[in-house]
Order: sequence, then C-alpha cells, then structure tokens
Amino acid sequence: MVDEGSKKENILDENEIYIKEILEYFWNSKWIIISITSFFAIFSVFFALSIPNQFSSTVLLKLSDDSNQSKARSLSTSVGSLASLAGIQIPGDQGNKSFY
Repeated sequence: MVDEGSKKENILDENEIYIKEILEYFWNSKWIIISITSFFAIFSVFFALSIPNQFSSTVLLKLSDDSNQSKARSLSTSVGSLASLAGIQIPGDQGNKSFY
C-alpha cells in the first residue's frame, strides 16, 4: 500500500515551481524570443514611419495692460523687494513685454 505521507510528498513535488527550469527553458528558446521581438520592433518602426504626420497646434496670446496687475507681477515685486533687502538688484519691468 502507498503511504499517505508519500502521497502528500508526491503532490507537493508536482505543484512546485522551479525557477532554474524556467530559466533553462527561456535560455534554450532564446533565438525564438529574439527573432519574434526583433520582427515586431522592425515592423513597428516601419509602421510608425509610414503613417502621415497628423498634428496641428493653434495659440492665442494676449498682452496684459499696464493698469491691470496680475498675480505674477505682484509676486515679482514682492520678490524684488526681498532681493533688495539682501543687496541683490533685479531689473524692473521695462519696455516691450512680448517675447520673441
């Protein structure tokens, strides 16, 4: 008769996962994995280069008036006053406000 202890050991042995066996399987099938990965990488590059560029961008800019102080301007004046206490001079807001 088969002992119940040996039955449990056989069941446990069947359900165990051996990492070494998994790594050996992947190592033995490395050329298949490399070839499939390379095929899809090359295919994706050709597909990405074959589709036309489909993008557009629009922007609307408005310069603020001198009479309206924004939060950023009030922040810059407060930072400028703190900097002047430390002996650092920050150039004031002069001239054209638009960026090139």
